[in-house]
Amino acid sequence: MSTGSGQRLLLVDDNPTRRSELGFALESRHGYRVTPAATVREARDRLAESPDYVAVVTRATLAEQDAIPLLQRVTRTPGVAPVVVVIATPDEQGLRRLAWSERANAVRTEPLDETELAAALRTVLLHRQSRLDALMLQQELATSVDHLTDVLVQVLEAAVPGSAHRSAELVRLVSGIGAHFTMEPNHGDDLLRAARLFEVGRINSMASDGQGSRWPNLASARLLAQVPSLVNVASLLEHVSANWDGSGYPPGVQRGEIPLRSRILRVASDALVAMSNGRELGRVVEDLGSEGGRLYDPAVVA
Repeated sequence: MSTGSGQRLLLVDDNPTRRSELGFALESRHGYRVTPAATVREARDRLAESPDYVAVVTRATLAEQDAIPLLQRVTRTPGVAPVVVVIATPDEQGLRRLAWSERANAVRTEPLDETELAAALRTVLLHRQSRLDALMLQQELATSVDHLTDVLVQVLEAAVPGSAHRSAELVRLVSGIGAHFTMEPNHGDDLLRAARLFEVGRINSMASDGQGSRWPNLASARLLAQVPSLVNVASLLEHVSANWDGSGYPPGVQRGEIPLRSRILRVASDALVAMSNGRELGRVVEDLGSEGGRLYDPAVVA
C-alpha cells in the first residue's frame, strides 16, 4: 500500500518546476493526492476550500514572504489540523527555530529528496493518528462514565428521594466557585461528577455507620473506588474531609496537599447543608469566612 493511501496534501512552493516534480513524486510513488500552491495566500485559500488536507508541506521562504503566517494559520485552527512539514535551506537557521516554536510537526533541511520527505510525513502522520486515537478513546470513556454517573444518580434518587435535587444544587455551587479558578477541562469534568455523586455512598450499607452519616462523601469514595473509571472522582470525594489546617481526614493532609477540587467541594457542600437547614445565605458566608484558614481554603471561601 502507498504511504499516502490517497490522503490529501497541500504542497506550497514558489518554484514551479520544483513544485511540479515533487508533487508528481509524492503522488506517483507515495500515494498522496497533491494540491499545489505558490503563495501563502493561495495556500490559505486552498485550506479554506476544504477541511480534508492531512498535511501541508511548505518551503520556509516563498517569493512573497516566509511561510510562518501559514504555519500559524494551520496550527491555531480549532479541531483537527493538518500536520505541517517545513523545508528550509541550511542558512535559514532563524526560520527553522521559528518554525519549531510555532509548532511545526517537522522541519527538514535541504538537500532533501522525496523519499526523506515521505518518511518524515509518515512519522508525523502516525503520531497524529495516535493522538486522534487517544482522543477518541478518552471521549468514549467520558461518554461511558457520564452514562454510569447518570445511572448512579437515578439509583440514588430511588433509594434516597431528594438526593438528585441536592446534587443538582451542589453542581450549581461548585460550578460557580470553580469558575474563579483555572482548571484543565478533564479536572472540571471530574469535579462536576464528584458533585453529582457526593451522596451515592448512601445506597451502600457502609453509609449507615456513624462516619458515613457524618461524612457521606467518605462512604461515596469507598464505593466509587471500586470502579476503575471513577477512581479519580473517589479520591476527590475522600479529600473533601481534609481540613485546611491538617486536622481532618486523611490524617495530616493539609493546605495545598488537598486537591483544589476537593477544597471547592468542601466549601460548596457545607454551604448547601447550612442553607438546607434554613440558614440565610449571608450568615452562611459569614460562618464559612470565620473558618477560613482552619477548615477551609481561604481562597475558595473568598
